[in-house]
Amino acid sequence: MKLIGFAGILMGVWHVQGHGGVWNYEIDGKHYDGYKYWSPDTPQTTPQRRWPKRDPIEDLNDPYLACNYDGTTVAPSIHAPIPAGGAIVAHYEKNFTIPGDTQPQPETWGHNKGPIMAYMAACNGPCTTIDPSSSPKRIWFKIFELGLINGTYGTGQWGSTAIYNGSPWTLTIPKNLKARYYLIRHEVINNYNSGYRTQWYMECAQLEVTGDGKQVPGEEYLVAFPGAYKESDPGYNFTFYDSEERTKFVIPGPKVWTSNWT
Repeated sequence: MKLIGFAGILMGVWHVQGHGGVWNYEIDGKHYDGYKYWSPDTPQTTPQRRWPKRDPIEDLNDPYLACNYDGTTVAPSIHAPIPAGGAIVAHYEKNFTIPGDTQPQPETWGHNKGPIMAYMAACNGPCTTIDPSSSPKRIWFKIFELGLINGTYGTGQWGSTAIYNGSPWTLTIPKNLKARYYLIRHEVINNYNSGYRTQWYMECAQLEVTGDGKQVPGEEYLVAFPGAYKESDPGYNFTFYDSEERTKFVIPGPKVWTSNWT
């Protein structure tokens, strides 16, 4: 998995120290609205799964750790087509008003101390038949991760720094990934929480990957949610406020699967 790039890591933007997620996407150059939890499901048409609240998940055993609360599809549900090797852009910056929201506009992602990760899961046919929270299975494989880039826990740049500064998160689908239907899962972990609890923010979307790719990850790369993370993981089991001068961070979860890029 390639990270195409975050622009403007040091740019000045307005921040709202609240919760959020992926508000919309560009997938293979086409715009797709994300799920609008403040609007009726009908007539929403989006590849994104439901996430009807902005709050994080803080329990490693929460059944909604795969695709957020409640992670099911809207109707009609769609799969966004994208060729293997194509780009998907996830926007955490928000430039619209949610009815009843008292936060100023615009706003960007409010947390800048933690890693970002992306996973995919192959679906047996259209992904509309999958409810990840109802029966956790080892179907997820990690395609990207970015933790502590430089500096210390307290003052360094993290994977989440760029989206905190207003840049979208741009990824490339593995070039030789087998063509089929997939879920893609964007995840941001907030380690710098006043409640001393790690916070997980994740959203899922449905893709139809096309092309001539033949590669799939082996069993050793597959994990389930919940189950992919453990309290004993070094990237989870620490107190941030007692670790601000540390310079090494171990990203939790499985190793990244990379297809043959040639």
